Amino acid sequence: MISGPIRTGVLALKGVIASLFVALRIPPNVLTMASLVPTALAAWRLAEGELVQAGLWIFLAGFFDIIDGAVARARGRMTPFGAVLDSVTDRVSDTFIYFGAVGYFHRIHAPFYEFLTIFALGGALMVSYTRARAENTVIDCKVGFAERGERMVLLLLALFFGRLGAGMWMLAILSWLTTVQRVIHVHRALEAGQAKPQG
Repeated sequence: MISGPIRTGVLALKGVIASLFVALRIPPNVLTMASLVPTALAAWRLAEGELVQAGLWIFLAGFFDIIDGAVARARGRMTPFGAVLDSVTDRVSDTFIYFGAVGYFHRIHAPFYEFLTIFALGGALMVSYTRARAENTVIDCKVGFAERGERMVLLLLALFFGRLGAGMWMLAILSWLTTVQRVIHVHRALEAGQAKPQG
């Protein structure tokens, strides 16, 4: 299958780039924070109506988001703080991007889509919150159609093909659907006696 060689190539490239950052002794948390720069630029270009440019900046931000974990593992610096910082940075990035989309829809005088985008942002944040809260109760809650990676791919496709309105519909529906899926998952897990031991 085509996906196999592509995945192999991406992993190889990630390894090479991560090795470079390790050699330069750049702390992984710096890379995590650095991802906010291209994200902010993406939000700005999106609000200005430059959808493809915004997509390219989001793609670059995703690169930092992937590399920071690889660098942390290579340097043996996987820390609880790093995990929290990464999660918080992801939420900030999501907020930047969706607010950029609000600016875009305001520019083209589409007030309904401004509200839809805010609704989609709420769904995106709830997907993350539901998992974080659920995993205090059950062992695992990585279920649902729209984890962050899937949402970013969908957003990039919407930007590159100039269909941000349709993309926002899908992001809103899938994010809230994923939230419901996770709540149902937790309920079923607890009913099955799979509660996480409390210490």
